Amino acid sequence: MSYCVRYFITLIFIGFALHASAAEQDKIEDSQIKDGKKLIGKMLDQYATAAGGWYLNERCHFLSDNLKKQFYSNIANCTIKLEKVILANAKMLISIQRSGEKVAADTKAYPCGAKLTNDLVVETFLMSKELSETLNYIENEWAQHTNRGGR
Repeated sequence: MSYCVRYFITLIFIGFALHASAAEQDKIEDSQIKDGKKLIGKMLDQYATAAGGWYLNERCHFLSDNLKKQFYSNIANCTIKLEKVILANAKMLISIQRSGEKVAADTKAYPCGAKLTNDLVVETFLMSKELSETLNYIENEWAQHTNRGGR
């Protein structure tokens, strides 16, 4: 086989490989987009739950003043980071907070003296802390990525 024929066949195989790689890359990117949307949805769900827990604590006063301040700080940080990191608009986040507030206002479902209510406040406090740390991490990773010349 002549050099030209081998060269031509090699180019054809490279073309097929590149086409397959591009198609595979599209599948990977589609999967990453879907995973990203799921992650954003999960973070917004956690934000709503944590905000509801914060309002529940405001009504029932389970946490000490120090923990209450930390809870508030976590929710505030989550609000800021969600706006910044996932580009959530303020109206949407306020709407999510209000939904949590409405749930927390249900005194029949969440009576202040109940262990279930206390446990829920503690769980949502921990959730707010974890979400706040996660959003800080994402923001820091993104900043490092963009500072290195990434996309």
